[in-house]
Amino acid sequence: GRLLIVGNHINIMDQCNVIIATKRCIHYMAKKEYFDPKYKEGKFPWFFRGAGCIPVDRSKKDEEATHAALEVLESGEVLGLFPEGTRNGLKE
Repeated sequence: GRLLIVGNHINIMDQCNVIIATKRCIHYMAKKEYFDPKYKEGKFPWFFRGAGCIPVDRSKKDEEATHAALEVLESGEVLGLFPEGTRNGLKE
């Protein structure tokens, strides 16, 4: 059934460990810049779309992203997110 995966975001590869640990598709919420080639982060928008990621505009309260995330959960799928919204570089 539906599942919400929440974690600390310390390294760019954090989500990869979770992805390879399950056969289920995890719909991660990701900053919108990954989906737009005009940004330096937007080199592989096809990858993020194909992986089922949800674009989030972090400059505002993104109601569209929130709605998309709730739809993932309501349809019994897996939603992954990092509440910090960015890598936090936890210190010892």
